Amino acid sequence: LSKEMEQSGANGLLIVTPYYNKCSEKGLITHYEKIADSVEIIETGAFANCANLKEIYLPGSLEDIGDDIFALCNSLTTIKTMNKKIRIAVIGCGRFSPFFIPLFKAHPVVEKVYVCDEKRDRADEFSKRFGVDIIDSFEEALVSDEINSVAVFTQRFKHGQMVIDALKAGKHVYSAVPGAITVNEIVEIEKLVRETKLTYSMGETG
Repeated sequence: LSKEMEQSGANGLLIVTPYYNKCSEKGLITHYEKIADSVEIIETGAFANCANLKEIYLPGSLEDIGDDIFALCNSLTTIKTMNKKIRIAVIGCGRFSPFFIPLFKAHPVVEKVYVCDEKRDRADEFSKRFGVDIIDSFEEALVSDEINSVAVFTQRFKHGQMVIDALKAGKHVYSAVPGAITVNEIVEIEKLVRETKLTYSMGETG
C-alpha cells in the first residue's frame, strides 16, 4: 500500500476503507478493489511515504487500527472517523429504490431506513414490503433530527435541486444519476460538498 501511494504522489485527502487500490494525483481514491475484510490490515508505517497527507477519513475508531500508523505523516492535521450510524430517508418509491433499500438495511453502518413518496400509497407499499418507517415528505426529512442522510430516487430533473437542499440542511446525500441537469446545479453541489464536508455520492455506479 505505501509503495502504491508513494508512486501516486498522494496529497491532501485520503479515505481509508476495506476497498481501495490507489490514489489519484489529488490524493482521492479513484479505483477500488477489496483487499481485506477490515482496515486492520493497515500496518505501522504504511503511510510513511505520504508526508503531504493532510486529512484522513476512517470507517471506524482509531482504537480499531492503532493511531501509530500515522506517526510519520508530518503534514497530517485531521483524522476523522465514522462513529455515527446512518439514518437515511429514501426519497422516491419508484423503479430504482427497491434495489437499494435492502442494501441500505443490510449495511452495518446504517441504523434506520425511511421511505418517502409524494404518492402515499407507494410509500405505504414500500413500508410493508421492506419493513421500514415512512417519512411524510422530503421537507420533513430535511428538518428531522432523526435523519442524517437522504437518498434521492426521484425524477431526473429534480435531482440537482434536491441534493442542494439536502446538503444545505446538513444531510449526507446519495443521488441516483444524473446528479443534476444544469451546470449551475453541478457547480453548486461541488461547492457545498467542499464547504460542508458532508458525504455525497452520485449514481448506481457511485
